[in-house]
Amino acid sequence: MTSIIRLAALALLMFSTGLAEAAREHALEQAEQQRISHQLPGEPGLAQRLSKSTALHLQRGGENVASAGSVSQAHQSLMASPPHRENLLDPSFNVAGFGVVRSGHLLYVTQDFGRGVKTYSAENSEQLIARTIINTRRQTRLAGLNEFDSTPARNAACQMADENTIKTRLSREMKQSTYLVRYTSHDLETLPPGATRAIADSGVHSFAVGSCYRQTKTYPNGVYWVALMFY
Repeated sequence: MTSIIRLAALALLMFSTGLAEAAREHALEQAEQQRISHQLPGEPGLAQRLSKSTALHLQRGGENVASAGSVSQAHQSLMASPPHRENLLDPSFNVAGFGVVRSGHLLYVTQDFGRGVKTYSAENSEQLIARTIINTRRQTRLAGLNEFDSTPARNAACQMADENTIKTRLSREMKQSTYLVRYTSHDLETLPPGATRAIADSGVHSFAVGSCYRQTKTYPNGVYWVALMFY
């Protein structure tokens, strides 16, 4: 495993016990079925497996699988495969876990990777989005925007998360808004096109931000559900 550890150090990967648990479980499943696959029959997909094993907020994940007579042979095989090599050297991944299981003369190797990002409370995430809106408005050289109470927008965002869809029933506050922008995001400082259009409208004078972080069936690793109301 020395060469793998060296690569991890070069890529600034941090060891994750959760990802290691997921990797070992997958390696064990492959050994029992004596086949190599990223998703075996009856097994959840990668995102579901990683979310089950770690509390990290993973923006994305990746996985390498191999079988060989030794770890060095498995590593050589992975490095010779462009997609697997890309996972090993991908600078966007910052956490990883490895699992190795022996079955007879073969080793079954699984390497799980992820990009873990910081999670924010509802209040802090709303403040971050609001600051981005204010800064974006300032760049248009239009009059500044007033920020309204976040409660109705937050309720809307959490309803979206509860129902696992951005197309929820419109509340009274939603209907009263000039622009209503609902979306999911891993990057709170990046606004969708609908928001930038609203911010650039000289007729808009106020806004409210609601954010709700939640793990759902569609987003097993978690995502921010966001509702923006412009008036």
